[in-house]
Amino acid sequence: MSKDRLAKPPINKELRRIALPAAIGFLFNTLFNVVDSYFAGTIGTNAIAGMTLAFPVFMLLLALASGMGAGMNALSSIAIGENDKTRFLKLLKNGFLLAMLFGVLIPFIAPSISRMVFTFQGADEAAIDYGMRYIITVMIGYVFFMINFIFNGVLYAQGNSKPFRNFLIVATIVNIGLNPILIHGFWFIPGMDTAGIALATVLVQMGGTVYLYLQVRKSPWVNYTAFKDPEVSGRTAFDILRQGVPSAMNNATIALGIFVINYYVQYYGGTNTLAAYGVAIRIEQLALVPAVGINVAVISLVGRSYGAKAIDRIYTVWKRATIGGLIIMGVGCF
Repeated sequence: MSKDRLAKPPINKELRRIALPAAIGFLFNTLFNVVDSYFAGTIGTNAIAGMTLAFPVFMLLLALASGMGAGMNALSSIAIGENDKTRFLKLLKNGFLLAMLFGVLIPFIAPSISRMVFTFQGADEAAIDYGMRYIITVMIGYVFFMINFIFNGVLYAQGNSKPFRNFLIVATIVNIGLNPILIHGFWFIPGMDTAGIALATVLVQMGGTVYLYLQVRKSPWVNYTAFKDPEVSGRTAFDILRQGVPSAMNNATIALGIFVINYYVQYYGGTNTLAAYGVAIRIEQLALVPAVGINVAVISLVGRSYGAKAIDRIYTVWKRATIGGLIIMGVGCF
């Protein structure tokens, strides 16, 4: 690879090349959640309400994972722009170890907090039970979410947004097949209601970890000793957290907003209204699809340009991405 093609023109072409697959991937990620809501409806209203209660907690978990992924994207992009392979591999190894750490800690910390959050929202006990079965199962497999976002951040940094798109497309299709089996049972597999929905998600994420690992290994920036040679560095881990936590907190505000809305919807409308809102919020996410694609492209392009000291390119990327975003927002209003 040359010094770095993403730090050079044509910017418009590179924005489209990176943003489009990322947006398609997020589209299927949203459809994945819609599929879960549909199959939760085959269990009953309380199951949908329970998953709606769990949704802000799930979003907080995703906010942390996606924040770490964004941090990896930004820092790895700079390392590529600087043509610093040693730094790149050190980020990869320490990011992976951070993902493992969070994957171990979350299942021990979050369940008790989740029940308090569900109870505070004033839901029926039946809905709370459905929500707890869902979120606890997700937390057990949380390590795979974290690893996938770390691997994806490394791929995004190289301008390669296709693997994550491919994973999410296949994941949605597989999820359609797994959900009815794990929810209602089949042959020797017992029915697990909302825990089955969560287990389908975890199994899909496990498969995604294997696939994304293979994609990372094929990268020209990664060799067979990528997870062996680089040193474990507290400073590098701190750098990832310093980049990732603000992004995670930004995403977390969405989850906190949903939590507040859930509280008032449950208080004034009851369980049935909460269930209906849960379905609607998943469909509403479709409006965010183009913005996510542009965001991914901007981080990759700006990071590489910064690493390559092409400061003028940073301003151009910002300007063109902003114009594109405003156009998309304007079209979306209609």
